[in-house]
Amino acid sequence: MQVINRFHVQKLASEALPNIRIKHR
Repeated sequence: MQVINRFHVQKLASEALPNIRIKHR
């Protein structure tokens, strides 16, 4: 379960990073 959680967090961060960048614009 921890591995899946880690993968999910990485996916969220991968999608959140570009989102924050666009919002910061």
